[in-house]
Amino acid sequence: MSTYLYDEAIVKKFKNWTSTSKTQIYGPSETRRLFEIIADKTTDSKIKLPFISINRELGYDIINDGTTRRPLSYDGVNRMYDPSTKTMTIMNAIPITIRYQVNVYARYAQEADILMRNLIFNIVNFPAMTIDVPAADQEHTARISIADTTIRDTSNIAERFIEGNLTCLSISIEIRDAYLWDVRKHRDAEIELRIDDIYENKNFECLSCGFIYQGYIPPAACPMCGENNWQVKPYSRELNSNQD
Repeated sequence: MSTYLYDEAIVKKFKNWTSTSKTQIYGPSETRRLFEIIADKTTDSKIKLPFISINRELGYDIINDGTTRRPLSYDGVNRMYDPSTKTMTIMNAIPITIRYQVNVYARYAQEADILMRNLIFNIVNFPAMTIDVPAADQEHTARISIADTTIRDTSNIAERFIEGNLTCLSISIEIRDAYLWDVRKHRDAEIELRIDDIYENKNFECLSCGFIYQGYIPPAACPMCGENNWQVKPYSRELNSNQD
């Protein structure tokens, strides 16, 4: 499981912020062919403004601060044990940073400015979002932060035919506490323990003198005659008169 988990979470968070408005949100999987996607969804009708697109390059940064290889990366965390299959679900993770560019498209500059202002306040005041790691039934909390303090005017795009009929403002954000997840299932080893008859109480008869010894293992030599000539006999709890 990789960065798409964070893509889904950030789109869900932005849609929650704009749920009371008609502003559409387009995630990273759609913005690589943004205007083609919009045309397909609207059956080639006029593009409705405003909308917000979240762009991300396929790459990301591995946090290599000397602690990349840590117990979490190779030893993992035990999450779930299934007694029916005797398997343990183990999560391994490596920290990464994911960067996004958020574009606010509107008809007029004032409208784009208001949407961008609201977006900045939401990012600063409500940065936390929940990531679902499905294979491990685990939730992870990550936080959005502003990566570049400059808000850029990116209105000069190929889709704008007439100046003033489309305004686009862009902001760079990042998730610094993201992870690459590796979830695996390990089957427990089984050890079968069997107690043999050697550990049961027995009667041992000395064939040399007839002495009966009761116990688990007979002594090396008969205490009566000194011979090592034992034979196992049916066990009896009655004490042998020879032991008196």
